[in-house]
Amino acid sequence: MGIFTSLINVTSGYNRSAVNSNFEAIATALEDGLSRSGSLVNTMEAGLDLNNNDLLNVGVANVASLKVAGVTVTDATYVPDWEGPWETSTPYTINDLVSEAGSTYICLVAHTSGTFSSDLTSNYWDLFAQQGSAGAGTGDMLAANNLSDVTNVATSRGNLDLGTAATTASTDYATAAQGTLADSALQSLSQATETTVGGAELATQAEAEAGSDDLAMMTALKTKQAVDNLSPISAKSFVSTAQVPTDGARISVAHGLGTVPLIISLSVVCTTTEGGWSVGETMMINPASNETSDASGTKGLATMFDSTNVYLQMGDDGLRLVSSTGGKFTLDSSKWNLYIRAWA
Repeated sequence: MGIFTSLINVTSGYNRSAVNSNFEAIATALEDGLSRSGSLVNTMEAGLDLNNNDLLNVGVANVASLKVAGVTVTDATYVPDWEGPWETSTPYTINDLVSEAGSTYICLVAHTSGTFSSDLTSNYWDLFAQQGSAGAGTGDMLAANNLSDVTNVATSRGNLDLGTAATTASTDYATAAQGTLADSALQSLSQATETTVGGAELATQAEAEAGSDDLAMMTALKTKQAVDNLSPISAKSFVSTAQVPTDGARISVAHGLGTVPLIISLSVVCTTTEGGWSVGETMMINPASNETSDASGTKGLATMFDSTNVYLQMGDDGLRLVSSTGGKFTLDSSKWNLYIRAWA
């Protein structure tokens, strides 16, 4: 490091001004050279020999290379730099690190990559860390074994907190076919027992009829049985085809209920306007509408039934009905259809 300054040459006598100027120039030169104040960077032009003394209170050491006892520890241009997986047509510099086929390689020669095998043959790369040998160590597990090489399967399952889920057959779980979403579908009834389905209790017939348990499940069968047993009328019903209510005729219709009906209902539907009623209008009639006329005969009908048939006996003088205006008229059998309904 050189410190240069211009001094005034005092040739004779005592020149106080010149001496003071020289001292100021020397002070300024020293300040600029050492820059103790930190205003300038100290530029060394030769080695700084500390004579085996310590360099103290160093903040950041900005060096191009570092030597210990004369041996280079590291050089800024040779610090390993991780580049990730090796790629072709890529420029690499010395000490770049890449991964290839599970191993790590370090670049020895700056180059642009071609194929890894040819670059390795050309000594552009050297092995830095080799991939472990599968199964070579004690306790190693192989991917190809799909966890079949664990020492204790049950313990491993417990460590994964799987419980019995890992050993339950897939047929024990709901499938998409049993609902829109498999995770919300109910367990198939084929998996049910006499008393449970999917872990839920099934109501007994007595519980279904008594309504004594609001936690037990009702099946379709138990619901039907409860309704049948509690209702005076079962779900069995019958509707006849259109019958012609001919005067004096006996109409016999099989109801197919398998038992004697509890309720019989008769109605007539207008097919041609009569009595003020329009086509399609329906009128309920009394199944035991008996009216005797002393002159012309019997108007009305009688209804009988058994476990097989419903019988209607039409009066020989027709059936008298109420008109749409409140009067009465005798039904013309050609203008009305008669229907029989029965419930058991």
